[in-house]
Amino acid sequence: MSLNSRTFVQVIGIREAYCINCHQCIAVCPVKVCSDGSGEVVKFNNQLCIGCGRCVEACVKSHGGIVEKSARFPIDDTPQFIKDIAEHNIIALVAPSAQCNFELNKLITALRMLGLAAVYDVSLGAEITVACYHEAIKSGKAKTPLIGQSCPAIVKYIELHHPNLIEHLAPTGSPVYDLAVYVKSLHPDSELAFISPCLAKRREFQDSGIIKYNVLYQSLNEIFESHNIVLDELEDGHFDHAVQAGLAAGFSTPGGLKDCYLHKYSDIKSSQIARVEGPIVYEKFFQDLERAIRKNRPGLPLIVDVLSCENGCNMGPGCINHRKAMDYIESSINHRSEELWPIRTIINYCRIFCMRFYKTMIFPTINIRIYPTVTI
Repeated sequence: MSLNSRTFVQVIGIREAYCINCHQCIAVCPVKVCSDGSGEVVKFNNQLCIGCGRCVEACVKSHGGIVEKSARFPIDDTPQFIKDIAEHNIIALVAPSAQCNFELNKLITALRMLGLAAVYDVSLGAEITVACYHEAIKSGKAKTPLIGQSCPAIVKYIELHHPNLIEHLAPTGSPVYDLAVYVKSLHPDSELAFISPCLAKRREFQDSGIIKYNVLYQSLNEIFESHNIVLDELEDGHFDHAVQAGLAAGFSTPGGLKDCYLHKYSDIKSSQIARVEGPIVYEKFFQDLERAIRKNRPGLPLIVDVLSCENGCNMGPGCINHRKAMDYIESSINHRSEELWPIRTIINYCRIFCMRFYKTMIFPTINIRIYPTVTI
């Protein structure tokens, strides 16, 4: 199935009656072509949207910060998630950026109060991702520069606008996907829910099929309010099968992949990993990278650590911390990152995972990623 013949799941909803035709959504959109401002209201084409969520944030600001009056709103899987909690065995996979949006240990308790069967830390998935990248490069299965695919908005942008770079996307999954493979090996009959800062993850899950629910922090906050769950009043909880987070707890921060990789593999130099995030990714970086690869320019990076959001996943479009100070957000993430597990132990652990569970294939002729099923 080609990209052109697929229908992408919606991640942004439109209330045209609330559109004031200010065109701020178009101004911040990296691709522009998914919105048409030629009429009385801005029309939206879901098939051309990469799901970065910038237009939602811009629309809310244009309506004085009043979410209820915004013409654009995020779409996640919360309605089905709420319906299924009582009927299914659901396990939560919590993104690293939850640390700077909630009191993390109290969030774990709150999730269990909702009826979730277990709660896992996606930081472990990030550790696995780094190990898989390293194995892919060492084995020659990755085409360098290897472009990290933690960010689904970036992946979709490359698929739609830079198809020549598809073969450079990492031939393994994102951190939440890698963790999902591991969790499914332990709980094969469970459904998985990602506790998420990111709208575009819903698109990623449409492709892979291994995770059923993308639940944004904003939606989760509303669920807690509707259930009268006050996090400050709860006791601390702990992740299931907890592995101390290590440096990968900072994966949600710009440069998180680079920092983690350099920490684990000291033979790699900082100059070999490019880091880029925010508008310049779309305005300049990928055009330059594609040209440099085509001309076989000397000094190309080994790895590209790239995120769509300028502040990374820590302040993604589904977050609830946009009014918090940046120093608080960064210090919250850094605090967990400092709790390092012994490096040799985590490297060996993740290498075993890669060898036992990961068999990812890429079919470049049809421009979509095919993910493995889990077999033990």
